[in-house]
Formats: sequence, structure tokens, C-alpha cells
Amino acid sequence: MDSKFVNLKTVSDLSLLTGLAFEEYLEQLFTDLGYSVERTPASGDFGADLILAGGGESVAVQAKQYSGTVGFDAVKEVVFARQYYGTKDAWVVTTSSFTAQATEAAKKSGVRLIEGRELEGLIKRAKSGDAIRAGGVRVLSVPTVTYVVGERAGSDGFCNASAIVSSFDGIASPEDVRALLDRCWHEGKLRKRAIASGASYALPWAEEAWRAVRESKAAELEDRRRRGFARSVNLEIAGKRREEAAHLAGLQRTQEEQRSYRRQIDAERGRLASLQKTLDERVGAAESISDELSKAGVFAFGRRRELKARFGEAQGLVDETRGEIADSEGRIAIEEEKLAKSVSKGECQSADLDLVRGEIAALEALLRKGPGPLGDDDVAERIRAVMEVWGCPVTASWCTQNVPRVESEDAAAKALKGMARSLDALEVGEGKYVLTGPPSFERDMEVLANQGAWKWPHSLDRKRERYRCLSEIYRRMPDGGEWVTNDWLWSHCRDIHNISALMHEAVNTGYFEKEVEKVGARTTVRYRKLDRRKSPYDRSAVASEARKKNEELARKVYGRMPYAARGITIQEIASMGIPEITTPQKAAAVMRVGIELGLFVKLEERVGDGVVYRYRKKTEF
Repeated sequence: MDSKFVNLKTVSDLSLLTGLAFEEYLEQLFTDLGYSVERTPASGDFGADLILAGGGESVAVQAKQYSGTVGFDAVKEVVFARQYYGTKDAWVVTTSSFTAQATEAAKKSGVRLIEGRELEGLIKRAKSGDAIRAGGVRVLSVPTVTYVVGERAGSDGFCNASAIVSSFDGIASPEDVRALLDRCWHEGKLRKRAIASGASYALPWAEEAWRAVRESKAAELEDRRRRGFARSVNLEIAGKRREEAAHLAGLQRTQEEQRSYRRQIDAERGRLASLQKTLDERVGAAESISDELSKAGVFAFGRRRELKARFGEAQGLVDETRGEIADSEGRIAIEEEKLAKSVSKGECQSADLDLVRGEIAALEALLRKGPGPLGDDDVAERIRAVMEVWGCPVTASWCTQNVPRVESEDAAAKALKGMARSLDALEVGEGKYVLTGPPSFERDMEVLANQGAWKWPHSLDRKRERYRCLSEIYRRMPDGGEWVTNDWLWSHCRDIHNISALMHEAVNTGYFEKEVEKVGARTTVRYRKLDRRKSPYDRSAVASEARKKNEELARKVYGRMPYAARGITIQEIASMGIPEITTPQKAAAVMRVGIELGLFVKLEERVGDGVVYRYRKKTEF
């Protein structure tokens, strides 16, 4: 503090200053408290005398050295100053007090009012030798930092330097806090996890508890993926088996046709041989008559007339036989042509049968080999599951370190952006994402049971039992927002002890609501369970609307999708011509909802070393 202000310790002392001197005093005071301070021009300051920055804050400050109360105009001016200078917050600092109108306006507009008594507190904090050292930075100890890590840790059990700095009103140095956290880490008091913005720290027990939950969820996901892969491959094998049976039945029918054609050809050839023999006999008879005719005398008119008649009849029989032979040869040619076509058809059916049997063998080998590398949908599902477990904002680099089998930052970033586009996640800045909507009730109960376990590890089993009982009460209570009384709880939860204390804790979880009704001297307490838990990142209303829209789009896709046992890809769905579905990411989000509704089945197809995902209608064959 400047020597000219060193003896100013109370509001009464400050009341002796002029307005300009009071501004200079506040500049020095906030500098000692660790802020970077900028003075605005004496005239034309647009409602702010000082601009503060530090600890992640930016504040427009208006100084009012008044003997009387400060009114509404000061609040109005500093609100404009906040907008003009682009600061996050706005403060009005005075040595006196504020009118009721100013206080009400400050509540509505988010302005902080610092009156005389609070100002004296800031002065004491700035002047206390044990709280401030050179540069205006609070001296922190290892026990203090360890305690704050436990208190300020998020739902994942981790806390970073900025959270600790903010817990001391921004007057601690982030660099000193990080150095102290690293010292605790080297001494084994904390565990360290690198993230995109630096590092975060957790008490060892808390991280172990969360790691166990994460690994359990990862194992469940892997088992579900393998079972889904096996189901899809078995389904494909069943379809190929049906194709094999159809090809085999067709081949058998074709072979029977060929046998029939061959029988007809053989019979016709036997008839042809008989006709050829008859022809030879009739040609011989005609030649014999022709010889007799040539030997008959010239004057044997009667004999010659008879022989000529007989020769004409014999010649007619020969011509008739030759006609029958030609017809028989034509019929044989037709049957042989049919036989040749049938043989060609059989060869094609046999080749198709061999191809299907080869595909079946390949699918069976694929089934024995198991699922291949993770696809985009798998990466997104794994990240979503771990985000549910940890419940904190995550980055792509964090995912590569904490999500099993996700090793590429590019794949993690792509999955996070896809989740944001489909409203499954919300980007909260600096590449960090959180899930939209509330997590599951069961997972939240596990989170609440683990919170603070590092402080009282002996009480963990007791906490878990309490939250297990809460889960049982939640399961038994009716859905649809129906209220129940204490009598209802006692009658339906006879095996659960201490219902009243449990319900008091249940309301604090955010999944239950309490209503108290007083009629005369009688007081009735009712409870009901809520489907959603309020959260600072809750976009349940937006997510609910998006869910309804995706359900409508899934039914549109179902109406346009042709039935195919093999299914169609996401790219084909995106090109169906539905205006709302123009990207593969949107198509994937719609199909995910369609699967939940029971409209579609997701299949996997191995292509080289990768896997292609296909979707088909959920219809019986």
C-alpha cells in the first residue's frame, strides 16, 4: 500500500478522501489483493472508474465516495460500463450503503454491491501479513491445497489449479499453486492427470475408486460390443445359409430337368433308329418293284400297270418315313438345346453355391477372429460411457488417456464433434465437452456414495448402503410424477429402516421432490420421484426436443428404407433425400434412436482390416 494510504483502515478514514483520491486508494487496494488494475479517464469513463483483471475475472468497478446512500443510477451506469468494456462482472464500491431500489436492481442485473462493512473486510485482508506476501499473493500450505483439492474436486474426483485459485477469490497465484500441487504430487499426496489445459490432481483413493468404475463400464461395453458383433455375424451367416439352401434346391431341380431331357432324347433316338430301319426296308421294297418293272415285257400292259401302282405306293411310304425321320431329328435337336441350357444354368447355380459356401466359411472365420478395430460409432459410444462415469468436461487428449482402446486424438475429436452435432454433448469452450441431459440415476447414486470417501474411508460401506436403499425406494415409487406420503413409503418399504432420514437425503440428490401441506394443525409431507436431475450442464429440454425430432426422422427412414438382409450404410441413409438428414453424423444419431425404438438392427461387415456398419429394418424373414 502506498505510504500516503497506510493509515487508512476504516470507512471513517476513507470518508475524508476526495472522490479522485478514493479511486486511487481502491486502485492500490485491488492491486494488493492480486488484481491487475486499469484506471479509466477522469471524464468520459462510461460508468466505470477501474477495470480489474485476475483469477479468471474481469470487473468494471464504479467508486462512490458518498456520505449518503447510493441510489439506482450507480447500478444503471455500471451495467452499461460492463457492456461497454466487455467485462464479466460489475461492482459498485462505496464507503456508505445502498438504497433498497439499488439493491433490488443489482440482484436483477447481477451487479455486486460492496458497501462500507465489506470494504473494511477487504482492507483487513489486504493488510494481514499472514495472508499476503510480496506481490499480493496468498501464502498456501500443503494441507490447505490438499484440503481444497478434496473440497473442489468435480464428479471425477479431480481438481485443477484454476479451481483452487478461484476458491481464494482470485488472490492466489496460479503459478505458485501449480508448483505446490507438483510438490504434493512428488511427495505422493496427490495423483496427477494431464489434460489439454494443463494438469488436474486428485487424492489417490478417489482416483482409484473412479478408475474401478470406469474399468467396469469399459468391460461392460467391450462385452456388449463382442456380443453385438457375434449376433450380427451369426445373422449374416443365417442369411447365407438360407441362400445356400435356395441355391442347392434350385440346383437339384435343374439336375432333375436335365435327367428328364436326357430320357426324352434317348427315347427319341430309339424311335429314330426304328424309323431308319423301316426306311431301309421300304427303300429295298421300292427297288425290288423297280427291278420287276424293268423286266416286264413291253406288251404286258396289265403287269406293268400293277407294278407301277405298287411302286408308287412304296415310294410314298419311303417319303413318309423320311418325313418322320426329319421330325424326330428336329425334336432331338430341340431337347438337346434345352439340355445344353439346363447344363449351363446348373453350372451357374453350382458356382453360386460354391460362392455362398465360401462366404459362409469366411464369416465363420471372422466370427472366430472376433470384432476388428473400433469404428467411429464405437469410439463415440466408449467416450459417451466414460463421460457418464466421470461426469466432467473432457477433451480429445483426455479421452486418449482415459477411454480404453481410444488411442488417436483425431478419432476422439471427431467423435466429440459428432456427439455435439447430434446434441448428445455440449461444447463448453476450449475443446471441452460435457454430456447433455442428466446421467443415469444408478450412476449418480454411485457418484454420491464415493464423494468424500477419501476423508472418511471407513464410512464408505455405510454410504453405499444408504444410497442402495435410495435406489430401491426410487425403483418402488410410482412413475409419472405421482406424489406419495410417508404412510405409503412405510407400507411399501417395510424392509428399509429410517425412511424419514433417507428421504431427507433423497431430496438433496436432486432426483426427488418434497411437498409440505399444512391444514390447520395437521401437516402432510409428500414425495415424488423426478425423471431428470438438475445439472449445471443440463440441456434436457433441448435434448428432449432433439430426441422427438430424431424419432420422427427414424420413422421416415423406416418408411423409405427398402428391406435388405445385408442392410444399408450410413452414407446411403444420408443420401435418401430426407432434407433433415444430409450428413452421416446426423444419420448416425437418427439410426441410434431408431435402434432404441426397435425399428432397426445394426450389422457389422468386415472389409479388409476395417468394419463397415450397416442398418436394416427389424423385420422377420
